[in-house]
Amino acid sequence: MSTAAARLCVECGMCCNGVMFSIVKLQPGESAKALGALGLKVKRGTFAQPCTALEGLRCSIYAQRPTRCRLFECQQLKRVAEGTITEATALAAIREAHRRVAELEALLEKAGGSNPRKSLFHRCITVLAELPTSELREDLAKAMESLEAMLDADFRVAQLA
Repeated sequence: MSTAAARLCVECGMCCNGVMFSIVKLQPGESAKALGALGLKVKRGTFAQPCTALEGLRCSIYAQRPTRCRLFECQQLKRVAEGTITEATALAAIREAHRRVAELEALLEKAGGSNPRKSLFHRCITVLAELPTSELREDLAKAMESLEAMLDADFRVAQLA
């Protein structure tokens, strides 16, 4: 990992904290038992996000992390590596995404909260399904849509095989 990538990753954490993804699939040859021994709760070849190995914004099993985690590079990292954006621009995008996440979290709290051990997307969907039509429901739906669009445009990449 480049120095810029290392700095950006520890500022972000969204690929592990349940913001960008709901689950991570194990790859052929990966041992669910071995990953379970490291603290991951593997069920049916996947483990849920937020990742149980995430401590703050750092992976506590970095050297032994699953293949998908090793291979993943968000669009911000790729763009910095290609030289199409600067590290400062990527950091600004990360901070904007974090601002939108905080807005969603505040709306979720206002709506009565949900299970923080679930991905942000699943928490939003659960609360939206339970909320009657209201201004709060509309605000939550708009905030979720805005964040998801940003994640798709600026962070997520096509799924790995």
